[in-house]
Amino acid sequence: MCATKTIDREAREENFSFGKKKLLKKKFKILELSFHPVCRLEECSQWFLRVKHYDTLTPGSNEPYCQALFTYLKCLNDTTVECRGNLQLYTNLFAMRKQFRDFECATFKTPTEANRCNFLPKSPRSKIRMCSLFGDPHLQRFDGIMQSCTEEGARPLIDNSLGFGSFLIQRKTQITLLIRSHNCTRSLHYEAASEEETLPTSFVDGATSYKTEDGRTAVEIIARGNYVEIAMHHIHSNVHIRRRGPYLSVSVIVPENLQIDVAL
Repeated sequence: MCATKTIDREAREENFSFGKKKLLKKKFKILELSFHPVCRLEECSQWFLRVKHYDTLTPGSNEPYCQALFTYLKCLNDTTVECRGNLQLYTNLFAMRKQFRDFECATFKTPTEANRCNFLPKSPRSKIRMCSLFGDPHLQRFDGIMQSCTEEGARPLIDNSLGFGSFLIQRKTQITLLIRSHNCTRSLHYEAASEEETLPTSFVDGATSYKTEDGRTAVEIIARGNYVEIAMHHIHSNVHIRRRGPYLSVSVIVPENLQIDVAL
């Protein structure tokens, strides 16, 4: 009788162990299926374009351009497996390798860190542009033209592909600022609503600033008494948000050499 119980117990343990292994195998299979390597061609190319714009790099046999070219090539080479079959990747690799040879970039030292943060060159104080939305609402565009907005719903105010992100206005009572992920900052999300007692002094995840690896402050939120300032030091731009009666007003100050894609 005892032997029978021992055999039954061993059989149950074996069945349990088999079931556990089967379950673990199933879980890992699910994890395997949910993993999809991403082709980083666009990310690499956008980084290269940003660096050329921020540092005003001139293609040629010079160290700054060759260092950026080296980092771009490394980024492309690192994603060849994920981009297998992508003709644009091979086209870019061929063109950049040719530049690397033609400009004799091998004679320059390679950069010590890939994808470094490059702050936009600072413009003189006189060379700035401002866009403001205030009142019921009225819009002063970057070119100085005044407009009155009558449409309801969420409307984009500004969109910039080089790291500024998107600015949305909804019913004059809510403002959303999205700062895109960039070599100088991660993605950041700020929201303010007129029904709140005070303007938020942090991003939605609780962060109040973001610093680069070398300790420079790229983005920070500063409480300025009756308004909140979101300072984007990496592009020398500022956003001021105020509450005026039942509405929120916003002013965006950018340097003249910052490319603004959309300004409504």
